[in-house]
Amino acid sequence: MKTLVVLLDGVGDRVCDELGGKTPLEYACTPNLDRIATLGETGTMIPYRLGVPVGTDFSHYLLLGYPEEKFPGRSIIEGISHGIALKKDHLYMVTSWASVNKNHDYEIQTRYLMDLPKEDSLELGKVIPSNFDGYQFNWHFTTDGHGFLEVAGDNLTTEISDPDGIYPLGYVLRSEPYNTNEPKAKATSDLINGFMKEMYFRLKEHPVNKKRVAQGLQPANFLLPKWAGMSKKLLSFQEENGMTGEIIGSSTSIRGIAHLFNMQYTPYKTFAEGVEQALASSYEYIHLHTKETDQAAHTKDPFAKVKVLEEIDPLLTPIIDYTLKEDVLLVVTGDHSTPSIGSMIHSGDPVPIAFLGEHLRRDDVKRFDERSCAKGSIRMNGKDFIPMILDFHERSLFHHFRVGGRKSKYLPTKLNKL
Repeated sequence: MKTLVVLLDGVGDRVCDELGGKTPLEYACTPNLDRIATLGETGTMIPYRLGVPVGTDFSHYLLLGYPEEKFPGRSIIEGISHGIALKKDHLYMVTSWASVNKNHDYEIQTRYLMDLPKEDSLELGKVIPSNFDGYQFNWHFTTDGHGFLEVAGDNLTTEISDPDGIYPLGYVLRSEPYNTNEPKAKATSDLINGFMKEMYFRLKEHPVNKKRVAQGLQPANFLLPKWAGMSKKLLSFQEENGMTGEIIGSSTSIRGIAHLFNMQYTPYKTFAEGVEQALASSYEYIHLHTKETDQAAHTKDPFAKVKVLEEIDPLLTPIIDYTLKEDVLLVVTGDHSTPSIGSMIHSGDPVPIAFLGEHLRRDDVKRFDERSCAKGSIRMNGKDFIPMILDFHERSLFHHFRVGGRKSKYLPTKLNKL
């Protein structure tokens, strides 16, 4: 039996005055999503904890069956997505070329410069010291104004705060020990603070920046880091969950998530192409992801999200037909809520979820949206996602049974006989 997941990134939302007090899902005309809700079992899912916003990286990490305490950090996923070979005990951070005003503090004018050509980014990267304060630094260009910083040396830790706070706080933040008093956390944060100051000194009079200022452009006079992480050994998706797995998507971060778990990653150019690839897949777990809903919500125009939902909905027809004819479990949900209004990037609201397959407890819900699905039969968290799928497949292992050589959520197919 296959599982086909349609993951609408950031699909959850809040009620919008522009939509007459409805969410984009409630306002949109989505007969196929509503058909799935009508024929299936519905409810709500809290990706992490109620009221706690999460990103696509961490929410997918939980949804795909992995324990919170082993999360390696977003920087590791970003590095993997760009094909960078990660080394044990090295510290990694995502960086952006930023523009700041330096008075007493470093006031951020632009968090990352989207107009910085690759050749200029590479030229600026040449001034990054290979050795600083007894540590080795290596920088990798990734895309646009972004890069990837690798630090090697003794007693490094990821337990440090982010200089790039992302929210419009206005200033570069001091890196500090994060939730710890360990000396190596202070040493690591001091190292990053010193490195940032050194980079500002090297960049402020750089020829690339003199040229940009002369052209009326903002100087790329700061290398802004965030998301300290170290590579961790994780079980493959198949080892962790007992299913072969494929992710079909169109973003680098989703590619990184697939590779992190040693899953097949299949890119698509259009969602319609992704649907075709999902239907042709021979994997047991097929995860069809679209970023379009999330991107539309980030415009803070509720009608943009409505438009995307109404464009996606008709493309689901072959998936529904396939599910009803074959031995398939179809799951439709989101990884988090992305409000189309307000200032939040993501929110901690629940997302709707619907399961369609044989022998499920069909409920009375007729529409796929936040408030309709809240009247359904299911209340779950992101960590329940894979166990629910295994349970529907009748592959769940009794929680307290010790079968095989390690704790498992599924009944192993290969066992050592006496």
